[in-house]
Amino acid sequence: YYDLDFITKNCSPIVANKNLIKSIRGTLDREKEKREEDAILYSALKDKLSDDFLPNFSKDNKINISINPFFKSNKTSISQIEKYMDCPFKHFVDYGLCIKERENSTLDGRAIGSIMHSFVELLLKKLSLPSEEELLKKTCDDIFATITSSDHYAHYFYSTCNKVLYNNLQKEAHRLAMALNQQATLSDFRPKYLECKFDDNGPIHSIKIKTNQCIISLVGKIDRIDIFDNYFRVIDYKTGNLSYSLSELFFGKKVQLEAYIKVVASSLNLKPAGAYYLPVKNDLKNATGSGKRYQLKGRTVDSREVIYASDKSLKDNDASQIIEVKFNKAKDNKPREISALSKVIDDNGLSHLSTYALRLIERAIGDILTLDITPRPLNLANYPACYNCKYSGLCRFDNAFGNMSRNVRADIGMSDFCDKGDK
Repeated sequence: YYDLDFITKNCSPIVANKNLIKSIRGTLDREKEKREEDAILYSALKDKLSDDFLPNFSKDNKINISINPFFKSNKTSISQIEKYMDCPFKHFVDYGLCIKERENSTLDGRAIGSIMHSFVELLLKKLSLPSEEELLKKTCDDIFATITSSDHYAHYFYSTCNKVLYNNLQKEAHRLAMALNQQATLSDFRPKYLECKFDDNGPIHSIKIKTNQCIISLVGKIDRIDIFDNYFRVIDYKTGNLSYSLSELFFGKKVQLEAYIKVVASSLNLKPAGAYYLPVKNDLKNATGSGKRYQLKGRTVDSREVIYASDKSLKDNDASQIIEVKFNKAKDNKPREISALSKVIDDNGLSHLSTYALRLIERAIGDILTLDITPRPLNLANYPACYNCKYSGLCRFDNAFGNMSRNVRADIGMSDFCDKGDK
């Protein structure tokens, strides 16, 4: 019964709730009576609001500004560290000024990725893979319908122009489920922890980082931890760019996977087998769930036991569709050798990378505590400085005026991390 303008501005219950909070806070600041629009919003949301919603907005409440504006409750995350290493000023805007993009009802790439991420999470929680194909398809349809009809996503599909995209996403969910089923059939690794938080309460603990000012806890959530025998591997669902290099790790652009290895290894009495990204974004080009489209992207420990447990078909085939490992053709009845193109790493190498990632995080935290917000963006070959940055209008970074970017060397090798890990 609300008019079109009201629906447009409050396109979902989540957005409407935030708009109501913002408006009430503004009213309290101005010490004026609630506007009519607030009453309409409250009427639309009252069934979903908690009992203490309005009492929490007493005008006597004061905003608590901590001594350190960047680490609330003395906690940080890997994504925050990566943001700082990408550019200190970008980090300042996100975590200091706390500027957020206005939510809307556009079904963009981020929303699609979030839907697919939720789909994988619920699929692995509800169904033990491998599973029969008929049961798998039915479960997929049920989960997808549950997600897309929820308050968080339903408003995306009100528009008839999104119906085609809805059908395409549902097909992609089927393909992704088939790929996960195939991987489970060919692998001895099994999911043990799903959406696993590492903090002070769960099986995976936070890492405490001591500084001159305080102790900062590194906390977060790992999408998936698989177990085989006395090995573990970490998997992060990725909706964006899957490529990453040693240079990106060395300069702090991407430290997530290696940091996860350190976090899990410090809590579980298991050996790391690898760390990977799993693509979960919509792809209209593939008609099936097989092939390298869903291959795990990352490094595998150079162990025949781990490699064959990751993909049992490698005992008879030269190339894996699950992990980035290939074997050279056997010669003169000698055992096959692993191809130089494979993404494998020995135990010491993986230890060096994860140790370096943690020490880089420690250094970044120290720099953040100095309140350094100088614009110094990373300049990568495939990701130029300030490329597509939404805050470029704020910092006005320009090399022509003497601003300096951090140029990333492309010749980073394992020796750079070994030296760092030994110091």
